[in-house]
Amino acid sequence: MVAVMVIDWTDFPNPPRGMRSLDITEVRRVYDYELPPLVIYAGVAEDETGRVIPVVAILEEGTNVAKLYLFEEKDRVKEKELIASFA
Repeated sequence: MVAVMVIDWTDFPNPPRGMRSLDITEVRRVYDYELPPLVIYAGVAEDETGRVIPVVAILEEGTNVAKLYLFEEKDRVKEKELIASFA
């Protein structure tokens, strides 16, 4: 999957401008001595037109600033097909 757009999200956890809602389904914490503590959120966002978009947000723990990566809708279908092919 390739991100279509990256947003500097400065009001985390409130949905960024242009997003109607944000549904986080998975959270992972990353601890690496070379990096600040990171939290990775994955889920879907609904834009103002009602389109559902797969998203990943990466947040430096203890801040309210994140990078929000938006993906193509078709990438979500490809991901499900790929997972099914391994079963």
